[in-house]
Amino acid sequence: MSDDHRVRILWVMSPDPESHSWRIALRGELDAESAPDLQARIDAFVAQRASLVIVDLAEVSFLDSSGLRALVHGARALEKTGGRLLVEGASGAVARVLELTDLLERLTDQP
Repeated sequence: MSDDHRVRILWVMSPDPESHSWRIALRGELDAESAPDLQARIDAFVAQRASLVIVDLAEVSFLDSSGLRALVHGARALEKTGGRLLVEGASGAVARVLELTDLLERLTDQP
């Protein structure tokens, strides 16, 4: 796989440092090659006692089981410390994978 398709972290920001919330935007393919980078970033947020991590998937074109594992690992780690991981912007095949694995409802604010 070329680096053009590998997921890249576009930006990370804390909209409100007092609330310990973080937003991370991704672009590319979230797969076995790139998922460890996301997982490491989420683990760093957990270590900082984040209460909310929002992962923006609007520009992610592919999501495999490794990417799912990174998201689930992050969600579970945050839940253990009273936090929450949410995903936003998933569409097309990425949204379908989240839906088929019953993660779309769990990781979004959708009822």
